[in-house]
Amino acid sequence: MAVLKTEPDHAEAYNNLGRALVGQKKFEQAEAAYDKAIEAAPNNAAAENNLGNLHMQQRRYDLAEAAFLRAIEIDSGFLLAFSNLATTYMAMNWLDRAEEVCRAALKINPNFVPAVQSLGVVLSRNQQFDAAEQTFRHVLDLALNHNQAISNLASLYSTQARFDEAERLFKTAITLNPNSTHAHLNLGICYSELGQMEASLKCLSKAIACDPNNIDAYYALSTSGKEKLDKAALDHLEGLVEDTEISLPTEQKTKALFALGMQTEGALSFGWFLKGNKLRAKILTSEVGAFDPEHHPISL
Repeated sequence: MAVLKTEPDHAEAYNNLGRALVGQKKFEQAEAAYDKAIEAAPNNAAAENNLGNLHMQQRRYDLAEAAFLRAIEIDSGFLLAFSNLATTYMAMNWLDRAEEVCRAALKINPNFVPAVQSLGVVLSRNQQFDAAEQTFRHVLDLALNHNQAISNLASLYSTQARFDEAERLFKTAITLNPNSTHAHLNLGICYSELGQMEASLKCLSKAIACDPNNIDAYYALSTSGKEKLDKAALDHLEGLVEDTEISLPTEQKTKALFALGMQTEGALSFGWFLKGNKLRAKILTSEVGAFDPEHHPISL
């Protein structure tokens, strides 16, 4: 950037450069640019927030958390940093912290849509369904065509077996955004619950067309027992599993491995299932601890 040649410590220019580099997926250079912006202006909340978003994209959640907290410390009214921090905590499955951050933001501005939306997601994940429904409806009162709130409310209805309402809202979300992977995926799952498999498979395939990296859609197609992925799709799915730069979350990688196991045959299938089971065992161990037979005596 020309301004950097004449004003090498120009923080805003470095910040803009960082955003441009993120758009080009040049993440290491983007991080260096944000660091330069912060070095030039240590109280640059916007650069800290952007750095946090960069870490989030790379699933470096501890670093993202630290950056968003620094942004909030610099500017206690920086609501976008609050919202991004809540998203980080949700990705880490720290739902209590996510809720606290959302409510802190809403104390500053009760109508800040990203925080209301994030609070709805937290409440839904905590199975506080009535409160989540009210919260998503509040989002829609503030932003009538908020696509993600519509889709999340539909997912909530689907979870409660309110399939007619869910179907209507998913279709609304797709009308507003024809490339909404979330809406296509969850409408497909909704149709599956209703036994409408042809419609379900069509939606799931559309979800993959919108986002070829959507592991949940591959998994849903594979578990349907009705769809055979072609070689190109299997090669792509295998690439997602083995690409160290993508670094899939463990739960997603497990689903991908199981999908590959269901879509292949013989020793190849066994190998994928074996890898998937090993990862699944790690997830279960982290959630409930390792199995100790002394704590599970058998009565004869």
